[in-house]
Amino acid sequence: MKALFISTLTILMATSLSFAGITQIVVQPEGDGNVGQDRENYDPWEDVPFDSDVNPNYVGFDFDDGDGQWRDTYIQVNLSSLPAVDDITAATLNINILTLQGSDTISNLYHAADASGATGNAADQIDCSELAGEVNSSSGLGWLALDVTDFIKADITSAFSWAAFRFGYETYKSFTFNSAETVGAPLAPYLEVTSIPEPITASLLAMGALLLTKRKRRS
Repeated sequence: MKALFISTLTILMATSLSFAGITQIVVQPEGDGNVGQDRENYDPWEDVPFDSDVNPNYVGFDFDDGDGQWRDTYIQVNLSSLPAVDDITAATLNINILTLQGSDTISNLYHAADASGATGNAADQIDCSELAGEVNSSSGLGWLALDVTDFIKADITSAFSWAAFRFGYETYKSFTFNSAETVGAPLAPYLEVTSIPEPITASLLAMGALLLTKRKRRS
């Protein structure tokens, strides 16, 4: 009976450790989009309305023979389901890169120090000026996890409901990544937060360690 109990407890602890402490928040369709300017025939640059429906997201700059364009991509992520800031051990913003053009730094990721005005709609274009990471030519295609731990912790400490980011263009470089219009599919951008094991997990671990210690002493 005791052996069965210990085996069951071990399984419970393993299961708890596998699932506890991992939170994934998928960006919603209105939570990302592009904005920028276009130019034709050397005419002045003209503003392009914010586009929340674009898929994939495009970040880049190009200009040739009088014609050109540039785009930045804004992202907002809901923070309401995250654990307490002291429990968070890591946070990454994950994007699925489709194309890369250029060398070295392709795009810089910026974070909003003040997201108090964020509503979950990327069209808010919250000012993002804190350098948070980069996409570079060695990032490769596929999933890229950008470490944003300190920034997410700062947002939670400030009691912001949303985290706001911007991928800024670099001259004559570009990249694309799946947008939130793929929500419900495994390709949409998402925030992944890792936290310390829940209290129940810690209790199970302590109980298991105690039982194993007693068993060793008796044997």
